[in-house]
Amino acid sequence: MNRIILLAIACFFITAASGQPANDVLVPNGYLNGNRYLSLGEERQIAYVMGVIDGLLASVIFGGDAARVNALQNCILEMQGTQALAIVNKYLDGSPQNWHHPMSTQIYIAFTYVCPEIEGD
Repeated sequence: MNRIILLAIACFFITAASGQPANDVLVPNGYLNGNRYLSLGEERQIAYVMGVIDGLLASVIFGGDAARVNALQNCILEMQGTQALAIVNKYLDGSPQNWHHPMSTQIYIAFTYVCPEIEGD
């Protein structure tokens, strides 16, 4: 499971580093999509969100942009899992048209609203 998440995130960052806009990035077959994620209990949702964030933070291992990873780290420095969950669920509440997309990318997108510096230049 963790390998799939890390691979999907690495693919995203490698593609993003190539100059392709984030909206054009497709991460196929993520572990969970939004519909499945929303069926999980709160504790499992928190664990999943924290796992994806951990994967984003580790993406430099696969060539991810260190400046963007550092920006995410700075943004979440004092953040509890419940706060991260609230950020993600607020985004999902306003974006039901995206619930069939992989949650890993939905979590990244949710955090671009509260941490715009993670999108880079």
